[in-house]
Amino acid sequence: MRRMSTLMFEVIIGMLQSNPDGLSSVQIYNNLVDHGRLSRQLPAISSIGSVLKGMSKVGVRNTGSTYERSNTSGVRKVSVWTLDINRYNQWRNENE
Repeated sequence: MRRMSTLMFEVIIGMLQSNPDGLSSVQIYNNLVDHGRLSRQLPAISSIGSVLKGMSKVGVRNTGSTYERSNTSGVRKVSVWTLDINRYNQWRNENE
């Protein structure tokens, strides 16, 4: 996996802070696509889970799964990701 840009990291953290109940992998990916400034840095949709898993040291964690309807593949099971705010704050304080 290539190194994640600071902007993408901040956008993902911001999304998860704004949605304490969590977001699915597909929702996170679609929000990154909609962001616009990240188009050259986006991973493939099939690898977004690996990107999020790589953020576990800052408190991003997989908290389960849900089913989402897709226009192309019907209903599919996707991971739900949340941010452990205490772990994130601890990581941020260590890196300042």
